[in-house]
Amino acid sequence: MESHHTYNQFQSAKILESADALFKINGFDFTTIDDICEKAEIKQHHFFVHFQSVDEILEILWAR
Repeated sequence: MESHHTYNQFQSAKILESADALFKINGFDFTTIDDICEKAEIKQHHFFVHFQSVDEILEILWAR
């Protein structure tokens, strides 16, 4: 169970880092879920396992 939890944390961090990089390059309005998934090297359904929307990611990044 521990390794699954760690993997999920790694995936979430990878998605957040990818989104953050893309927001800095393209801006929030021009960054799509597909863009984030491509940069994070994940399938779109994995994105939705961790986050509900790009807006949720932005809120998390702003809170940091």
